[in-house]
Amino acid sequence: MKLKLLITTTLISFCGVQAQNFNQSQWLWSAVTENSGLQENQPQGFVDRYGNYIMLGNFRTDTATIQGTTIQNTSDPSATTKGDAYIAKFDTNGILLNVKHFSGSKYEQFTAVAYDGNDHYYAIGSFGGTMQIGTTTLVNTNTYGERSFIVKFTLDGNPVWIKEFPEYMGGGYLQYKNNYLYLAANYSSDQFSFEGLTLPMVNYAPAIQGMDKNLVAKFDAGTGNLVWASSSRYTGTTSSNMSDRIGAQMKAMVVDNNGNVYVAGDFLSRSVTFGNITLNRSSASNAGLFYVRYDNTGAVVWAKTATVGSSSDTKAFNLAVDSANNVYLVGMAYNSTINFDGTILQFPGNYGGYMVKHGTAGNLIWARKAGISTDQAPGTNASSSSKFSRLYIDAQDNIYVGGNFYRYVNLSPDFTYTIDNNFFNFIAKYNTQGNIQACEIYPAPANGSSNLKVLDSDPDNFTIISTASVDIQLNNLAIETNNKQSIYIAKTGESALGLAEFGTAHFAVYPNPASERLFIKNKEQLSDQAQIAVYDLNGRQIFKVTGATIGEKGIEVSKLAAGIYVLGIEDAAQQLKEYQKFVKNK
Repeated sequence: MKLKLLITTTLISFCGVQAQNFNQSQWLWSAVTENSGLQENQPQGFVDRYGNYIMLGNFRTDTATIQGTTIQNTSDPSATTKGDAYIAKFDTNGILLNVKHFSGSKYEQFTAVAYDGNDHYYAIGSFGGTMQIGTTTLVNTNTYGERSFIVKFTLDGNPVWIKEFPEYMGGGYLQYKNNYLYLAANYSSDQFSFEGLTLPMVNYAPAIQGMDKNLVAKFDAGTGNLVWASSSRYTGTTSSNMSDRIGAQMKAMVVDNNGNVYVAGDFLSRSVTFGNITLNRSSASNAGLFYVRYDNTGAVVWAKTATVGSSSDTKAFNLAVDSANNVYLVGMAYNSTINFDGTILQFPGNYGGYMVKHGTAGNLIWARKAGISTDQAPGTNASSSSKFSRLYIDAQDNIYVGGNFYRYVNLSPDFTYTIDNNFFNFIAKYNTQGNIQACEIYPAPANGSSNLKVLDSDPDNFTIISTASVDIQLNNLAIETNNKQSIYIAKTGESALGLAEFGTAHFAVYPNPASERLFIKNKEQLSDQAQIAVYDLNGRQIFKVTGATIGEKGIEVSKLAAGIYVLGIEDAAQQLKEYQKFVKNK
């Protein structure tokens, strides 16, 4: 019974580096808010310097429940779009400390947050009608549109200053760095009034009006005063194709230690111009990728795209920088090769995830992919897909990548995972050379669980934020949603990803995955009486051998069906009991 409990609460996981130990992290707690939304790929929470967890959320239902505290939607019954916003604060153990509820007459939302590392944070959002922030009432007289705002809060959730903008800015990405606040956002007006400036420029008259453009701005974090702003624009010809008329949409921003700003996103217009650099779309009808560096004065230093096939689609999802100011980009490409400065990644037949590292000068350092079956395993019966979408870099420059895959993924020559007809989320840990160090994989019901974003880490554990609308299992920890859209923060207590090195167990199994035979590293340390058993994921024992019988030929597994199993080793003479997962290939 004890063994069955261990196995059934252990999350499906595999990292196929030969002869290494890959224990799953043990999770301490989760903090869940029901009926809440998290804008795709936007960081909506952080850990403050006191170890408290702050989560921003929005809800469109009549109520939202946060650890037993229920808040009511205050929108007017006649409003066509309804919803309120909130900020929830949890202590170091995930216990709710307080909730700040932001009411209004129509729909209010937060879309991004940036923390200064001390006693303040900044949030961007939008509202229609009215919105109450502290003692200030924001008023939008536009009957149909929303207006955007930025607010500076204390850690107690009290506003310090508020900036309103006359129009809606889509998305909205914030980052704090060295006493400055940086903003990246999308807008569609051809003459956008922004803090006394006209963007993208005075008398801008594009061949296609109302296309999406994106801006980057730098503010004094203390006062909220604008330092500089810059915008993309369209300099191409007209088109009657509706997709050509959409324009460029920002999806990520990051700022390095020297104040250089990097942005990335997708453009469906035939071209997009940053400064004096024009990027042309290589796909005939789908999105292209843009990737731009602004210096600390707002000047465009370089702008890049990645060439794909005429029928392909390219997405950018997230950016991060390391301590040496190298910048990392993740995303995915569809049914094509994708060319990053001469390095070509292949994703024939479906979506596949990519991660690239560039130096400050824009030089490509390396490119990695989450290989899919049509490229990595052409004989595979069914197609697969993969996605890199979340990035976090810790103080030691370890790179945590969140993503998902369907059926198959190959993250390195030694790391392959195969399973039919299932979706999985993963967090993979890489070093700065682009080599995978560790990985955790979690079942992800289709459309019911979003990718995992690491919020914080130390050598022993890490914290994630994500959403789910179905109950999910994080190894030993159940996340219960009651089938409602929910945001959750979860923290590990014993992290496999946080280990400085692998191989902390006495034994490891290889090759993993296995087809014919499975071998045990350091088996010579086992006594002849050691019991070695194979179990399925329901804890049922399939067969058992002893230390005396495994010999040099290893353990015969060829008759096992393809899937995931657990090998248990118990040796009373060595006072040893260990369990390790392995994958049986077809």
